[in-house]
Amino acid sequence: MTMPVIAGQSFAPGLRTEFLNTYAALYDGIKGGLSKVMRLGIPSDKNQETYFFWEAAPHVKRWIRGNTMPSKNFKGISYVAPNYEWAQSIPWHFADRQDDQTRSLPDQARKMGKSFALLEERVFFEMVTGSASLLPAIPNSADGKALFSTTGADGGARFGATGGNSLTGTGVTVAAYQDDFLGQLMPQWRKMQDTEGQPLWDENTLDGNVRIYFAAGANEENFKKCFAQGIVHSVLSATGAGATNVILDAGYKVKAVPTQRLTGNSWYGFLEDADVKAIFSQLRQPVSEIIATFENSDMTRATGKELFAMWARFGFGIGTPYAAIKMTNS
Repeated sequence: MTMPVIAGQSFAPGLRTEFLNTYAALYDGIKGGLSKVMRLGIPSDKNQETYFFWEAAPHVKRWIRGNTMPSKNFKGISYVAPNYEWAQSIPWHFADRQDDQTRSLPDQARKMGKSFALLEERVFFEMVTGSASLLPAIPNSADGKALFSTTGADGGARFGATGGNSLTGTGVTVAAYQDDFLGQLMPQWRKMQDTEGQPLWDENTLDGNVRIYFAAGANEENFKKCFAQGIVHSVLSATGAGATNVILDAGYKVKAVPTQRLTGNSWYGFLEDADVKAIFSQLRQPVSEIIATFENSDMTRATGKELFAMWARFGFGIGTPYAAIKMTNS
């Protein structure tokens, strides 16, 4: 049995709005960036959802006179994403709520609303790193492989490109980041094919925004120099004259985002303008809350314990993750 906290005397009257307003305000701030790489809140009306998509339809071939018209089938693929229950409660004794003079508990209690607001972001990075903590296990993607993989379901190169969406970087210097972005990341997306061997991406998507997540820390300076600094050092002469940034000159729009949710030297690129996001969440029940008091709870009337609780039902899954590429650095 959870021991109750000591509540401040001003806690109960403002409890409902403090929790939900805190959740809503923080969630609005987080989803602005997260929604660019993750589809959020797909409506759900059952304990699990089954998703379905078609492989690419056959492409046109020349019909040679006297021969039977070219014919080829294609197949559909389905996969399942279950919903999970997410909850937290805070108990306290009614007398402690009445007697507490600090009035500080509401500020501490608001953190529960923040926790719900952070849920989708936390699961997103669990899936990116392949390390389950909130989820019982990291799901496979729609093709039955991990989020990042060099091979596809058939054992061949994933998305028709050698290396799939899991590449090996060349280092953590400014020059290495530049070379890996221009020489590996962007060319890999341009090499990807649909299931009929035709180019997967259109130029508008590839010319759009690219978001890169990397671990906050020692490499941040080099990432910023690589993707944001207008003039970079280059040994163009004996004096080492500065040169313009080739990534910016080429018109690439890159947002390099450091985060403490990642560790190590690997980094992850996402096409923000891709219609199909690699990772998604589904919403079965929005965040809800209840207060148990003498007025509405048999438990409180029997024990004197009041309680505040929040809960929701969310599910998470990985679709076809061709909009995401991992660059592994040791």
